[in-house]
Amino acid sequence: ETLIFGIHTISEAIQSGKTLDKVFLQSNSHSSGLKELEHLLKKHKINVAYVPVQKLNKLSNKNHQGAIAFISPVEFYSLENLV
Repeated sequence: ETLIFGIHTISEAIQSGKTLDKVFLQSNSHSSGLKELEHLLKKHKINVAYVPVQKLNKLSNKNHQGAIAFISPVEFYSLENLV
């Protein structure tokens, strides 16, 4: 799994069709950027876990902006796309 972090990086990954295994968003955040990302995740039916900022800090010591995701090493396709 590849770890990515930051609101814009995760948004771009979703819009480019990457498969995200896990997404962690900072709980109790009132950031408008996180709210927009949350809306995009729901639109694409991607599950989200809300975690304390301490967990995000343990996963990445970089500026994660309250959002961390894991990109799947394997791409998944819907059955309709394969037929």
